[in-house]
Amino acid sequence: MNGLIVYTANQCLFHSKPSGAPICKTYQMNDYLYNILRPLPPDPAPLKINKIKRLIEANHSPYVRRPLCETYKIAYGDLQKGVYCADCKGYQVVRVKRNWVCLGCGAKNSAAHHFALQEYFSYVDDSLSNKEFREFCLLGSADIAKRILSQYDFAVSGDNKGRRYHIKKED
Repeated sequence: MNGLIVYTANQCLFHSKPSGAPICKTYQMNDYLYNILRPLPPDPAPLKINKIKRLIEANHSPYVRRPLCETYKIAYGDLQKGVYCADCKGYQVVRVKRNWVCLGCGAKNSAAHHFALQEYFSYVDDSLSNKEFREFCLLGSADIAKRILSQYDFAVSGDNKGRRYHIKKED
């Protein structure tokens, strides 16, 4: 055995796997390492933890999540547009005086756009423009969309009509 692949993300997908290399989750790592090291003779040399740490950090590759439409070949036009109502499970929510109101059941939710943004970033892309946000949420006003998008701590690129809002990358 030449190595061990350990992954932490539940969403992790392997496009290819080196032959003969076992793959495990973090909670299984101790057993795998024990089985790898058991047949080896004990080494009197001190364990170089810092060197191992640097090697792991240098070879770490973070999980990059692709939008679900790209992953599963879903056409953007096939997605249900609008803001979701958690009460009646419909997409009939409209913006009325700084609030979201469901036309189906009358439920009010001032933060209904949070879920719509999560859906957009999960399904479509990791950035959006004011126009794309309005089209996705069926929102008529560019000013309201700008106010909503400015509430978030997005990374912003471009000016005016070319402005795009991105989820900030974690360091």
